[in-house]
Amino acid sequence: MAKTTMIQTAFLGGEVSPKMLGRTDLKGYDTSTKTMLNALPFYHGGTKRRPGTFFHGEVRDSSFAVKLVPFIYSRTQSFLCVFNNSRIQFIKDGDFIETSPGVRYEITHPYTSDELNELRFAQFGNSVYFTHPNYPPKRLFRTGDTSWTFTDIAFVHRALTDYWYENANIRFRIISNSTTYTAGSTFTVTSPGGGGAATATFSGTGYGQMVAASKAGSPAETWTVTCIYADSQRQEWSVTGSVSGSMALLFKAGNYPAAIAFYQQRMFLAGTPAQPQTLWGSKSGSDLDITNFTRGPDDNDGVELTLASSSNDMILHMVPSPTDLLIMSYANEFVMSSTSGVYTPKTAIVKPQTTYGCNLVSPLRIGNAAVFIQRDGRRVRAAAYDLGKGSNTAADMTVTSEHITGTGVIDMAFQQDPDFNVWLIRKDGYLVSLTYLNEQDVIAWARHDTDGWFKAVATIPENNSDTTYVCVERLVNGVYKKYIESIDYVLKSLSDCTIFGASAVAKTTWTGLGHLEGKEVVIVGDNSNGTRKTVSGGQIVLDVAAKEVAIGLPYTTTIELLHPNPQVDGGTARGRQLSVHEVTLVVDTTVSCKVNGSPVAFSSIGQLADKAPVPYSGDKRLAQMGWGTPLNMKIEQDLPMPFTLLAVVMKVSVND
Repeated sequence: MAKTTMIQTAFLGGEVSPKMLGRTDLKGYDTSTKTMLNALPFYHGGTKRRPGTFFHGEVRDSSFAVKLVPFIYSRTQSFLCVFNNSRIQFIKDGDFIETSPGVRYEITHPYTSDELNELRFAQFGNSVYFTHPNYPPKRLFRTGDTSWTFTDIAFVHRALTDYWYENANIRFRIISNSTTYTAGSTFTVTSPGGGGAATATFSGTGYGQMVAASKAGSPAETWTVTCIYADSQRQEWSVTGSVSGSMALLFKAGNYPAAIAFYQQRMFLAGTPAQPQTLWGSKSGSDLDITNFTRGPDDNDGVELTLASSSNDMILHMVPSPTDLLIMSYANEFVMSSTSGVYTPKTAIVKPQTTYGCNLVSPLRIGNAAVFIQRDGRRVRAAAYDLGKGSNTAADMTVTSEHITGTGVIDMAFQQDPDFNVWLIRKDGYLVSLTYLNEQDVIAWARHDTDGWFKAVATIPENNSDTTYVCVERLVNGVYKKYIESIDYVLKSLSDCTIFGASAVAKTTWTGLGHLEGKEVVIVGDNSNGTRKTVSGGQIVLDVAAKEVAIGLPYTTTIELLHPNPQVDGGTARGRQLSVHEVTLVVDTTVSCKVNGSPVAFSSIGQLADKAPVPYSGDKRLAQMGWGTPLNMKIEQDLPMPFTLLAVVMKVSVND
């Protein structure tokens, strides 16, 4: 019988796929787990009970879908925009902005519940710009906490030769010529009305040519088209006449762009139904130019490029990086780079990269990588430049945890502070976390459930850190409710949908719990540590009075280790019976936990029974666990109390 001592010093492999349980040869086997539920691996190596969530309020209408959009004006001023039922409401510093007590400030938006998942956005200064295939690009602009506007972008796209002008009555275009037009050149366009042929008369220097057609049922009218700028490459024209006309815009009903990004002082738009693989860049320069898409030969003129692709899939996303603009469609990934390092109409070029494709979830820029969801909705990839290969690669971050994303991801956000977590929402309502620190090769997955279903997620900077907000749908007293909650790193609740209460005098009755009516809640108070009560009439009654309480929904943290893999003579220990003589948990600021269902004693001798337990840091040695094959140690914590696991030591005997 061989005896050995094993230690798992880190949990940075996170939860691995059931398909990987036999891969004891993998480098990360000794730092991975079979189950990591409601626990967060952190980049130092250990793992802890995930923070609970803090309750902020119900959305405007819980029967409609919710989209959460960050608006970050500065490090000290950030807002969460809550899109729901044709309205946008705003959260600042954890509270819904109100115009008067109980009356939330809100503005309208045009998107239906089914359309919110195709909404794209990018921020520039004090504005967030939005695109959607069914609507004109829009601008969300803030001048004060209760002063917001959401309007169509006023594009400047001056008339160029070979571009159509039209209105309900007439359609015409100026045809480019080898002879240069000059400023002051004029066309007079005359329509006889009733759909008769329109005529065009040119006056000015150069040879003028125009195609014009009157539309059926149109009245008689006359337009004057005057050249207001001309050089060897382009002309710009103004239009006046008996009716108000405009150029047949590139972005119009049935042909709006799907993707948006800002890069090198330009607004980029891409992916219209008519030109799904074309992107357009605005003139560069001041913020007054980002809506001017006039093309031309000058370095600061607008840019237009079309992908050279074997498929015609629409561009869905564009992600800026330090060296290029990553362009992503359902089938391929490209980069737009420049021969000079600066994008101009002459130097911008597009190069194909990888062929994984993406889905509708907006990618995240994390360090030098763009994290995106592959088109199957399940694989998570990180696109970054590979110096050795001279191109971008897109590593699969779910290769050892392919199960973790379930049937697909519908939303995600990145919380840099304090734990470098990517939060992902699955279709089935699970919340998934990825502890991701690329420079330290940290990729650790975990799953998180709650009494309900996670629906949306977004992160904004608050309180010198990052706050991640989630929309959670909960069944409350027979009615489905959608709540806005935040992952609570500040008040440090360890229950979900939590509220806090304080009273100068200890009391047993606590109210304000209507959002959890009929739910069993768990309470942490002065003298109650994990007491459970059912909310009735919006209140609970404690057995022992308390001055301060945290009341929320319970959840269980579960960390199940992989089968021990001690090194023994004669080959592997797999398939043999193991005896674990002794287990030592190395913990930090921990109050309670269970190992294989048996509680671990943390209370000190002489500690008063009516006082809150004192968190323990150090080693906790447990009794013999017994023989078994397979043997998977399960560590659980079902109380809303601190729990941090740093390492597990096992003394193991292997039966020959």
